Amino acid sequence: EKHVIGMEQSISRQQQYSLVFDHIISRYLFERIVRVFVEFYPRYSFSDVAGQIVKRFRSIQDNYQSIFPTTVYRFSKQSITDNEVVLTDTGEKPLFR
Repeated sequence: EKHVIGMEQSISRQQQYSLVFDHIISRYLFERIVRVFVEFYPRYSFSDVAGQIVKRFRSIQDNYQSIFPTTVYRFSKQSITDNEVVLTDTGEKPLFR
């Protein structure tokens, strides 16, 4: 049960969803793909393409507001002790949801 979403004692399911989707998938995958795409297809803007991803996400995940926090969470810079995950609220608005 260790490191399974919803099973961590120290962090909530919403924080874990934000870590996976907002921080890992969105920041390290979507953002990079969109930047390369608009570099090769300059007739599209970053915000237009990002908006399409948001639209698609919301059509798939209709209850996203109830299962995600309002801000983005990421791994904390503090040292991990006892194999416990520590997350930090970045205070940033999610880019792709």
